[in-house]
Amino acid sequence: MSWSGTSAAEEPNPYPMAVYELGRCYQYGWGTEPDIELARAYYARAWELGVKDAVGDLALCAPDQNTNLNWLTIGDQVNEPRCVCGIGLLYKNGEEGFEQSNEIAFQYFKRAAEQNHVGALSILLQDRCLGVGDEFEMRWVLDKCLKLAETDTLMRIFEK
Repeated sequence: MSWSGTSAAEEPNPYPMAVYELGRCYQYGWGTEPDIELARAYYARAWELGVKDAVGDLALCAPDQNTNLNWLTIGDQVNEPRCVCGIGLLYKNGEEGFEQSNEIAFQYFKRAAEQNHVGALSILLQDRCLGVGDEFEMRWVLDKCLKLAETDTLMRIFEK
């Protein structure tokens, strides 16, 4: 495959983050027409080059549920927070062959929240730790949110 784009993303020695960012440009149409197939190709190449975040984008851009689940599983193995949160959602909702379990979902959301994943924090906060966490866990979630509130990161919880 020929890699087009800036010289930093071109073979034989591409800069991994440049390859990843080109995937984002094609996914979201930043400076170009959106092209999900090309975005997936750049994300796959970035993943091969060691960009951990790319696995989360591969899961989000997956063409079907089986491919999505495959990338979520791979992302979970490398502790990529979007994938960890995605697996948590599968347990929370009992989807895709995952038996519904708030206890297991809570553990996944907490792992993602430890990495400042605002979606996981939002779920834990809104669902009061899924009825699983004790007062200590709820305090941890609130403290994490307060620390993030010192930046604009927490505001992403309210974006929709």
